[in-house]
Amino acid sequence: MTKSNVVKQEVTNRDFKEPDVKHGSGTKLESLKRLIANGEDIATTHSLFSKADDEFIDLLRWENYTLIVDEVMEVISQLQVRKGDIQMMLNGGAIEVDEGGRVT
Repeated sequence: MTKSNVVKQEVTNRDFKEPDVKHGSGTKLESLKRLIANGEDIATTHSLFSKADDEFIDLLRWENYTLIVDEVMEVISQLQVRKGDIQMMLNGGAIEVDEGGRVT
């Protein structure tokens, strides 16, 4: 049983909805946004929140949502950067490397 199903089963005084893509409703993120815009109580996976965009964040603010996430989310991920990209960022002043090799 998924955690969102557990929430839906255990919290009986609220009617939690889950984003879905049934019946041509678009992506799960679009479905989530519709639920937020409609003021629904929502239970979903934390992985969907990793796809959050500016519109999603704005909707949370406009609708005054309280977001409860019961798992640690990965908020920083490592990117593969080519040597030429690093040199371009150095030349453009986007990054600096100190004597210890730390990038700012």
